[in-house]
Amino acid sequence: MTLLYMDKLSLLVTFLVAFITLNVGKFSLSYMKGDRAYGGHLLRLGLLSASLILMINANHLVLFWGSWAAANLFITQLIIHKKEWKAAHKAGQFIGKYFILSMTCMGAALMIFYYETQSLHIQEILNQKNLSPLFITGLSLLGLSGLVQSANWPFHKWLISSLNAPIPVSAVMHAGLINGGGLILMRFSPLYVQEPSLLHGLFIVGTITAIIGSFWKLIQTNIKGTLACSTVAQMGFMIMQCGLGLFPAALTHILWHGMFKAYLFLATGGSAQSQTIKQDKTLTPSNVIASILFGLVGTYCFSLASKSPLVPYDTSLFITVLVLITTIQSSLTLLQKKKHMLMAALAPTVIGSVYGFNMYLIEHFLSAFNFMEAQKLTNLHMGILIIFVALWVSGFFLPRHAKTKTFKKLYVALLNSSQPHPSSITSHHNKYSV
Repeated sequence: MTLLYMDKLSLLVTFLVAFITLNVGKFSLSYMKGDRAYGGHLLRLGLLSASLILMINANHLVLFWGSWAAANLFITQLIIHKKEWKAAHKAGQFIGKYFILSMTCMGAALMIFYYETQSLHIQEILNQKNLSPLFITGLSLLGLSGLVQSANWPFHKWLISSLNAPIPVSAVMHAGLINGGGLILMRFSPLYVQEPSLLHGLFIVGTITAIIGSFWKLIQTNIKGTLACSTVAQMGFMIMQCGLGLFPAALTHILWHGMFKAYLFLATGGSAQSQTIKQDKTLTPSNVIASILFGLVGTYCFSLASKSPLVPYDTSLFITVLVLITTIQSSLTLLQKKKHMLMAALAPTVIGSVYGFNMYLIEHFLSAFNFMEAQKLTNLHMGILIIFVALWVSGFFLPRHAKTKTFKKLYVALLNSSQPHPSSITSHHNKYSV
């Protein structure tokens, strides 16, 4: 056994990290120019990328943990940027505590794996069968490490407290480092699928995170806060997919979310401008009926492109329903903006086909890895699926109740819970210097 092991999973994620780092680095060359910490920023960015790539391809437990710890150290230093920036320094200290928790849980888990298998090599550990209670405890600790690292509830506070970081740092953090939590689960997925109770736990936490993150995103008053809460929601969806055993879908999510979120952070000016566009939110029966029909067509195209059943009888049903919701919503949004009917009909077809084809490519590419382990549908799965659909439908009627006392209390509670740690907030920039 060697220290490094490159398979198709690590190859895909290595490409993502390298692609994002190169683009963020290129952006930093002009964005950070003139900053006296310019050289240190570029050096740490390169070291962060190298650490992540090393962790992705590590086959030795010590190397795996050490490279992950180094990546957390470098991202913390990138967030602080300059020690005299008090709010940024406090944010780095606050975030560092979460990273220490994540690394401690991972370290304890890896020691348990070594004790149980007498092997330091990940590929040998993945062949473990008939997991003992102690080994399952190790998997629980490793899952906890992934939840902290991916900013899932109740560990989300560190991500929304990192908004003082320079734009390039936010881009590489939201698009790269935060995906590490999902990558940990994917790397050890052959072990997790042997213990459905652990998958159920991940599914529940991911669901809670996805729901509250989606609500937080809607009520933010600044673009970086909106993007941060959006990342929290997306990481919740990613953990949900892991909890459903749909690891190819989670990897697809990581790849596309990573690239898209990096673009949004590097173009926050354009994103802020787009927030000011007003649109007609009036629902008409004809628009609703047309969007449902177009959404059904888009979902059918997803089924064809992904070569999966239109109505699967396992946890893949979640993906199908979410595609249906997404395609209906995309068509309805275009119709509300009074776009041409043809555009509203084509959008769901394109979305369903492209996403389905991406799913098929990744499943086919990773077929030798036994990556797809969809679980049997349970009452828990069906209950949460109904809740998701109900929340989506109720969203169309919320504006009618926006002035009620209950709605205002809920709004304030959500807004308060989505705020960063007080010490990480910059009230003014008088003491900031380049």
